[in-house]
Amino acid sequence: MAGERPDIEKTSSRPRRRARASRLGWIAGAVATLAFLAVVVGLFVNQNQQMARIAESTAEANTNYAAALDRNQTAHKTLESIGSDTYIEQIARDKLGMVKPGERIVETGN
Repeated sequence: MAGERPDIEKTSSRPRRRARASRLGWIAGAVATLAFLAVVVGLFVNQNQQMARIAESTAEANTNYAAALDRNQTAHKTLESIGSDTYIEQIARDKLGMVKPGERIVETGN
């Protein structure tokens, strides 16, 4: 060991270790960043899908609501007309075949 310098070997391996550690740190940081971006994109896509489903069900609910309002309005009109003389007369003529005194029933081929 007379001609060797042990301190040169130690000093020369340290920069390599630091460079390797620096590269590993950079790679780990890049991988972590990519993983974070993948999670964010995944959440964004999932949220957009949920919003689309909610918009679709909202449109369906609005259609059902409009149909229910229409049925309700028809039911109210029917309910109002049930007690009237006109409605009772119409039912008596159409369903029971009744006529007023002096009227004649004329049947057609239909």
